[in-house]
Amino acid sequence: MDCFGRAQIAHVKAHARMAKRAEPQMNRLVEICDGHSEVGMRAGYVWVTDRQNIEKIREYLRALYPDG
Repeated sequence: MDCFGRAQIAHVKAHARMAKRAEPQMNRLVEICDGHSEVGMRAGYVWVTDRQNIEKIREYLRALYPDG
């Protein structure tokens, strides 16, 4: 997918949990563009909510914040 639009903050949960919000901590935040958020949704697909992409983001955050 192509990046476009404004950057925004996405909250990512440490583990997949229904009905729970991500903790408001730096090790749970990533910056994404409109193209990879709901604004850039194509045919119902949202990049940032795809399970495989969320796991990649979690791995990235664990690498940045190993103690978190």
